[in-house]
Amino acid sequence: MMLTVFLIGITISLVIPRIGNDSDDIAKLEARRFSALVTHLQDEATIIGLPMGVEVSVTENRYRFWQLGDGWQQIDKQQVLREREVPDTVQMSFTLLQDEKSDIPEQNEDDRDPSDQAENSDPSQSPAPSNLLVVEPNGLIVPFLAGFAGENTDYRIALDNQLNTVVSANER
Repeated sequence: MMLTVFLIGITISLVIPRIGNDSDDIAKLEARRFSALVTHLQDEATIIGLPMGVEVSVTENRYRFWQLGDGWQQIDKQQVLREREVPDTVQMSFTLLQDEKSDIPEQNEDDRDPSDQAENSDPSQSPAPSNLLVVEPNGLIVPFLAGFAGENTDYRIALDNQLNTVVSANER
């Protein structure tokens, strides 16, 4: 019986410290996932030769991926670049570090065929989404700063000089 009480005590002592860090662990995981997906997006844009982007919605705690073809189309068929929702325990932040609105390729209203407009009611095809981080076909990406904050730690993602994403952690 003493051995059972001892084992229960050890188990409890291992579990209790993990309870407070759950949101920090999730924030770290989400930051690393976002960084890896942006790197994957750069590779995909280079391989297929089309501009691609990631739209970040801080208010809805989600991000989704887009590709420029006949207008911007949401990528939902690929398992890797599907829409992602961040758990409510993690607070997201996102800032484009330069205004890229003029650089976003978009189809002119005059260039569109009126018959296409009637057929183009598909919600996955639309003009450039707001807050879109664009990746050019040559792999160039607009500088940005993304954050995933847990209870005690804030994970930041930015670009280094070689345009690679870098994750850093700051204790609060």
